[in-house]
Amino acid sequence: VAEPGDTRILASSSQEREASYRIAGARVRIRLVPLSGEAAPSPEGSGFSLGGDAATREVVDVRVMGAAPSSGLHLCLSVSDGLLADAAGREPVLLHHDGERWTAVAGSAYEPERMRVCAPGVVVFSPFAVGYEDTRPVFPDDFTLTGLVFTVDEAIEPMTLPKATGGDGDLDYSLSPSLPAGLTRDGWLLSGTPEEEFDETTYTWTATDIDEESAALTFTIEVVAAVGPARARLKAINESILPEVSGASWASAMEAVSRRLGSAAGGGGSGASGEGLSGALAGFMQSNEQALEEGGVSWKELWSGQSFAAGLGGGGEGEGGGPGGGRSVTVWGAGERRSLSRETPSLKWSGDLFAAHLGADAGFGSGLRGGLGVSWFESEMDYTDHGGEEPVEGVHRSRMASVQPYVGWTAGSGSRLWGAVGYGSGEVEIVDEALRERFGRQESDSGLLAAAAGGALRLSPGGGALRLDLKGEAQATRYEVDDNGDLIEGLSVRTQRLRLSAEGAREYVLAGGGRLSPSAELGLRWDGGDGATGAGVEVGGGVSWSAADGRVTLEARGRALAAHRSDLDEWGISGGMMLAPPANGRGLSVSVEPVWGSAGSGAVRLWEEGVAGRRSPSGERSRGAGLDAELGYGVGAFGGFGLATPYLRYRQAQEGERRYGLGWRLARPAGAFDLNLEAWRRERGTDRPEHGLSLELRVSW
Repeated sequence: VAEPGDTRILASSSQEREASYRIAGARVRIRLVPLSGEAAPSPEGSGFSLGGDAATREVVDVRVMGAAPSSGLHLCLSVSDGLLADAAGREPVLLHHDGERWTAVAGSAYEPERMRVCAPGVVVFSPFAVGYEDTRPVFPDDFTLTGLVFTVDEAIEPMTLPKATGGDGDLDYSLSPSLPAGLTRDGWLLSGTPEEEFDETTYTWTATDIDEESAALTFTIEVVAAVGPARARLKAINESILPEVSGASWASAMEAVSRRLGSAAGGGGSGASGEGLSGALAGFMQSNEQALEEGGVSWKELWSGQSFAAGLGGGGEGEGGGPGGGRSVTVWGAGERRSLSRETPSLKWSGDLFAAHLGADAGFGSGLRGGLGVSWFESEMDYTDHGGEEPVEGVHRSRMASVQPYVGWTAGSGSRLWGAVGYGSGEVEIVDEALRERFGRQESDSGLLAAAAGGALRLSPGGGALRLDLKGEAQATRYEVDDNGDLIEGLSVRTQRLRLSAEGAREYVLAGGGRLSPSAELGLRWDGGDGATGAGVEVGGGVSWSAADGRVTLEARGRALAAHRSDLDEWGISGGMMLAPPANGRGLSVSVEPVWGSAGSGAVRLWEEGVAGRRSPSGERSRGAGLDAELGYGVGAFGGFGLATPYLRYRQAQEGERRYGLGWRLARPAGAFDLNLEAWRRERGTDRPEHGLSLELRVSW
């Protein structure tokens, strides 16, 4: 284990041995302990290999007991044939373990003729072994690959995959699994043009040396549809939906204004019951009784189909003055929900548009009235695009606030003129199922400019039984969507509508004192711009009969778009029957009012009179059938100064909901005190029936 007379220690024994030596004049006691298996320190992570596996590694623990020469010792370890074979031409190196990892001993040299490796001046002693440099391949730390997203039919920018360093011998590179169609790899270079869509797939880029040691990077590749077709699809969706939404939004705003102008021209009171703002709001809440009972209703549901008007001082609403000549100011509000839909070979969509309006106006004398309205619109349309290989579903939403000043003038003969302009600002949102994961929801700002004007000429002036009006109207809208820099292109949608109609009505006094009033309307309509275009014919008609005492009234009304170039489908039928109690409210009362289809006019309704002006009891414009019926009997109360009315009520909503009510109303004269108690049952399809008890109290002063 040592060469006498020299400073060399030769550790080659496989057995533990301990001996005392005199080296360079000093006696040194040395212990040699062969280590193998788990007892031998592992070379992992050191950049060196000891050859073979853990069971065959040859490690010697050299322990010097006592003071070693200051110049150190010359240590040599033998090299086995197996290690030389494993080294594959790499020169053996004397290694020493510092407690953490194997390191090369400074100055070590291989002596092939004597099959050993030696190092002079060893002064630090610990386990020693013979090994060879053996590094693993390593990719650069500053190079990382993330998800690669390519587009169909768009050539990718040629990219160089990273090269690894280290390792033994030449490195072999591989990429798995197979690349998408159209992409190729030449060495480290990735290039090509993707030919078809390809789901996100994880790839492994591997560098392997001659020892089968390797380094790997993982990343993903995905090939998506081209952005151009995606932008084109969203543009087509906007071009189909926005004209209808913008036209219906402006029509709703003008309809609310027209109802207000028609009511003022008719000389009505400050509200439906002439009770001022508090009474109008109370009536509004009463009309929403059912929605409030349900709980958790949205403000959109609360407002849909409702309206109110209330005067704020100054006297009546007529020509602009009350006592003292002060002008009247009227605050009004209305809500509406409209169902819109359209179907073409490539696109089908449907949904609801909600509109809420609030305004105020004043009379200025000589039949002139002006005001300002503000509106809020929300729409949500579900669509299915059939233009590609597979149907694509999505949701189109829009939100907008607008302001519209308006003015109207009524002549003494009953003829009228009106005009309004509007400006709105909002946003458009599209959630496309085929694009949502990659691009998310798409949003863009939008704006609305609109104008409308019209007039009515009374051809039969005076208070005769025959009334004939010639009416005309025109409206135009421009709805603009900004380019959002992603998938929504800038777009300007324009719509125009012209309408000319004649409405006639005549009242006949029957032999028994009753009155029969048939009416008819015929109109020509032209729609231009974007969206549904072309000319059409609108027809409408109705009949009303009332008994001599005015207590019984029967009505039937209908309208339809008889023909239109774009095959638009609009129609509606509504009717009613009412049995009113005597003037004192005592006695039997019956009211029945059914509705079918969309009973409101498809054009901008500017006239609150006639067939087109009457609203269905539910206030809805969606198609379907509904019924509202009530049977009551009034008796005296409060010593004859009030009225008590027990009643039965039945409501059949257009959505299939049924409601039964049994109630009792108590009222003092002039509406000063109203109390209503009702027990009800509501049925909704397959849901469990709901039962409730409602109590309403209204006091006016």
